[in-house]
Amino acid sequence: MTRQGKRFTTEQLECISQKVLTLKNTDEMSLLVYLILKTKLKIKDLLGWFNTDLDKRRTYLQEHDSSLLDDYTSVPKLFPKTHHAYLLQWKQACKLWLNVEGANFEMLKRCTIDAVTPQTEDEKMQTDEPPERE
Repeated sequence: MTRQGKRFTTEQLECISQKVLTLKNTDEMSLLVYLILKTKLKIKDLLGWFNTDLDKRRTYLQEHDSSLLDDYTSVPKLFPKTHHAYLLQWKQACKLWLNVEGANFEMLKRCTIDAVTPQTEDEKMQTDEPPERE
């Protein structure tokens, strides 16, 4: 099974959104997932320059949505752990919240990209798994 076409359902995405919205102030992984859902930044950028460069973070938030991080505008480093550590936490959370195994951050990005830019039927068929032959 390939990872290429895996994505969360609408119901799962709503459940994730509700969970991270309530936990984002106390849990780093939830804040990271919240930012993945609310921004167009890649995980590499969120854990890179957005995480460490306070001036670039402020500039980005002023240009896009300054209300995203109301409580954390002056925090020098938002995410002290590595990508791998957050990925393991994310997999555990998905197993606990949704009973989904093998979840990754790309599944979130695919869902948020699809929500922003709706695909045509032809594009959906190219990204989803091929139909089974009879």
